[in-house]
Amino acid sequence: RFLSHAEEQGWIYYVMEAFDQPWKEGIEGAVGAYWGVYDVARQPKFPFTEPIVRMPEWRTLAGLSVALSLVAAVWVFYDYSQQYLNFASVLIGLLMFLGTIGVILVLFTEAHEWAEARWVTARQRLLHAAPRRGGSAAPPAALPKVSIHVPAHNEPPDMVIQTLEALARLDYPDFEVLVIDNNTQDEAVWRPVEARCAELGPRFRFFHVSPLEGFKAGALNFALRQTAKDVGVVAVIDSDYVVERDWLRELVPSFDDPKIAIVQAPQDYRDAGESAFKAMAYAEYRGFFHIGMVTRNERNAIIQHGTMTMVRRELLEQVRWAEWCITEDAELGLRILAEGYDAEYIPQSYGRGLMPDSFLDFKKQRSRWAFGSMQIM
Repeated sequence: RFLSHAEEQGWIYYVMEAFDQPWKEGIEGAVGAYWGVYDVARQPKFPFTEPIVRMPEWRTLAGLSVALSLVAAVWVFYDYSQQYLNFASVLIGLLMFLGTIGVILVLFTEAHEWAEARWVTARQRLLHAAPRRGGSAAPPAALPKVSIHVPAHNEPPDMVIQTLEALARLDYPDFEVLVIDNNTQDEAVWRPVEARCAELGPRFRFFHVSPLEGFKAGALNFALRQTAKDVGVVAVIDSDYVVERDWLRELVPSFDDPKIAIVQAPQDYRDAGESAFKAMAYAEYRGFFHIGMVTRNERNAIIQHGTMTMVRRELLEQVRWAEWCITEDAELGLRILAEGYDAEYIPQSYGRGLMPDSFLDFKKQRSRWAFGSMQIM
């Protein structure tokens, strides 16, 4: 009767089994075998008139976990106290205890970030996010001109040209691209990039500057001095990033809010499938950009990255990139936040670059980031 009625009314409907069917496990796996709301004995799996709890006995399990942890801690303390202790061993034990507390606090912090990113769905600070993949509704006249800065030093020309060709395909009415090659000595490296910029038209301008002090920050400050006067937003990408066509069109409208000074999209990578090492590195990167940055965005406390970032031009003219710091991106973001402005993070990839090729390169990258953070502190 229902099927006949649904046919008459034009309803869309789905037929789903109410009971578990373990015989399906060999065909469909655990999903098909345990699909029902009744188990195989025809007993309801949960009360139909109360909220569904995945683990109804979670309080008991949590209490047991805490109790077992305390038992282990007491046993360790007791065993240590039975040793013949002198001043040095007591001091070492105390330091190890404090270190353990520190590790536990770090683990709790990471767990809190993970839980918040996974389960908290109401985001107060994603109000400015443009519609994903739908394109901006803003008319071209309402969109400010954007200057895209691409710093490079001794980079493979084919890679940089691929980045430029992606920028040439951007779906945005008014932008310029400034490529700053700083201190590359081999003319065969930067000449092909210069030639390709000329072929791509007047929107693309190439600068080979040598000598130029200040490393990447020096190159970005040089680019800022060459930026067109009518530019409202400065965007920065690394020379290995291939951006998507709608990057600017979807994110630039966030600057309609005068409090927004930075709009940041995630760093993302396109070479995760090349090796097991890169797959693991990619998973680790994603943990930061899809957990830590999401929770920090709710507190207006994101870390600005040196790529896939946009900054309000008038403010950037005031604060400039710090040439004394090797993590000039994070340092700039902190100073802008200290001025009372807001930074917005959009957890949607709009461009992908390349990861370090080896663990040694990965280690150097992390050492550089950690050293720059200590410089800022």
